[in-house]
Amino acid sequence: MLQYLLSKGILIESFNEILPSLNDIFIRQVEGTPLARRFQEID
Repeated sequence: MLQYLLSKGILIESFNEILPSLNDIFIRQVEGTPLARRFQEID
């Protein structure tokens, strides 16, 4: 994206890379599993 904007002559005054936290990565991985969508049986 940055390369594209620069090639169009758009002036970039600042740039901040935002990386996900380990917690965010873990939550995304768990939400993608079939077990995450199951309900827990209660006796």
